[in-house]
Amino acid sequence: MAESGQGLILNTFFSAFVSQFTQATTSRLRVDQLLPMFIRYCEQRFPSTAVIEIKRQKLFSAGYINHHPTICYFNEDQPNGPFGCIQNSGYIQYDVSLLAEYAQQLPSLSAERVATLSKEAIQSYAEEGERWKRIGGPIDVLLVTRTGCRWLEKNSLPRNWKYIQDLIREYRDGELELNLIPPATRTQLEDLLATVSRLR
Repeated sequence: MAESGQGLILNTFFSAFVSQFTQATTSRLRVDQLLPMFIRYCEQRFPSTAVIEIKRQKLFSAGYINHHPTICYFNEDQPNGPFGCIQNSGYIQYDVSLLAEYAQQLPSLSAERVATLSKEAIQSYAEEGERWKRIGGPIDVLLVTRTGCRWLEKNSLPRNWKYIQDLIREYRDGELELNLIPPATRTQLEDLLATVSRLR
């Protein structure tokens, strides 16, 4: 499961919600069952303010159903309902990018070539206007096959943050560097972190 949107829901990282769901789920779920079950779990387990924010994210999952490659998604803004799946060939993206130019070719390309085109599309999209202020960071590429998953590229560092305080602690300990976007200042950052660190 992956998401496009906020990495932080209220005071908790999105990955922490997924981790709790994973630990609570005892049975194996098909790829088309995963997102509906996750949303249902969040509705039952977390405060309504958190659920509202979780449902604003764009979610997707990938896997196989009866040997057919399948991508499923959750998008509350979809006119035909928030859940859907694409089988055999296709792709999903948050917005139109350069990848659309290769839509017809994608099924016949190698995974490595599709990964390269996807990275180029992400980077090109992020460079337009001032998108770089909210889009960026390492790009990871996960290959999903019938027999399992493997990283074609893993550039991001593993982080075990649950709450924003975990990020602040690593920053304070010198294990994490935060790059400010002007006109933000280091003083403003410190004032913000001082406020956040009192929350729990």
